[in-house]
Amino acid sequence: MVEERKSRRRALVTGATRGIGKAIACELASAGFDVAFTGRTRREGEGAEEDDFGRPTPLPGSLETTRALVDAAGGQALPLALVKAFLPGMVEAGRGVVIDLSTRHNYTRQAGPPGRGGAGVSYNGSKAALGKLADGLAAEHGRDGVLAFDLDPGPVWTERGERQHERIGYPRSIFRPIEVPARVVRWLATDPEAARYNGQHFMAQAFVRARGLYPPWETTLRMNERWSTTAILDWRERGRPR
Repeated sequence: MVEERKSRRRALVTGATRGIGKAIACELASAGFDVAFTGRTRREGEGAEEDDFGRPTPLPGSLETTRALVDAAGGQALPLALVKAFLPGMVEAGRGVVIDLSTRHNYTRQAGPPGRGGAGVSYNGSKAALGKLADGLAAEHGRDGVLAFDLDPGPVWTERGERQHERIGYPRSIFRPIEVPARVVRWLATDPEAARYNGQHFMAQAFVRARGLYPPWETTLRMNERWSTTAILDWRERGRPR
């Protein structure tokens, strides 16, 4: 059993108490990974966010819940409250995969202020910096066996999105299940073909449709029909102000 565990691949997923991170942790566990994951909510019921009036409202998800889901999917779970430097270990081992979640806000004007179609300056600034991580890691350490990818998940149906989509003004028809970007992460982490795309940017929903990694779906978002960096704005009906 010890030797079996040593031979298994391992992953670290940040922000895995809910939403896309939780789906990625479960997807990788079902693909044979042991999964360490981070998050700010330790126990169910402790998570909360503010509504339009600044009042805290409960938000489902916790490290405990994700741990149970990872265990149920066949992986060994390791919930953490910190992130360590993994790159030296990857270089020493001669392999490793880094996947960061980007946003199309890096390429377009925002649809509105924070909470109404847009994000705050701190979010946009950190995401813009993160968007160059994959390109830089691939250039500096691709020869060491390290793969890095930048992944835009697109509009997905997270716990927070379910509560906020009407207030923000986006129609339900553009959102997809959180399993959609998780399937792309699984492909990037396990398929040998991924190495040829080292350092590149991926639109999760377009890639999933092109590869048949998830059952087809109907959508009013044209990004699923054509590769587009401005896709977040494409759902708006003709004549509706942008």
